[in-house]
Amino acid sequence: MFATMIAAIALIVGGIGWAGVLTYRSSGVKPATQGTTGTLHTGQVITGMCIKEAPDLTEDPEPVEVVNCVDPHHAEALVSYTFTSTDWPGTPAARQEVMEFCAAQVDPASGFIETPPEAPAYEWLAWVPSADTWQLGDRTGVCVITTERPVAGSYGAGTAHDATADAVVS
Repeated sequence: MFATMIAAIALIVGGIGWAGVLTYRSSGVKPATQGTTGTLHTGQVITGMCIKEAPDLTEDPEPVEVVNCVDPHHAEALVSYTFTSTDWPGTPAARQEVMEFCAAQVDPASGFIETPPEAPAYEWLAWVPSADTWQLGDRTGVCVITTERPVAGSYGAGTAHDATADAVVS
């Protein structure tokens, strides 16, 4: 009787675990492929994607509109970071770890980004996994460049320039 009860509990727990994995897989929050545009969850954004409006990270992540980098935009996912720890570090520690990585990668002095003189100044932020997505195996942080002025082109490709300069004056 005791062994049957243990087996039943194991099946229930295993079933709940698989239901969580299947829910995650069917939720559509998987990394997008290069060239994808449109409305995406922040967890789908990959390096090289340009984002129409810089997201406000003071709230829960909202979907973002990914556009072709030749079109005006205010953010770009520049480089990603893979966490090596299996233990959830907490949001502040995860953000700090990714920001330190971003600083080393995104710092103009490192030569990673050669900012053309006509490109607007930028700031950067770090997107990190949440505790929930960490439990589902998400170990990727993303360094995102943001600008106040619209940009056309890509900082990563060295083609970024002020999109307002593209406007036709009549």
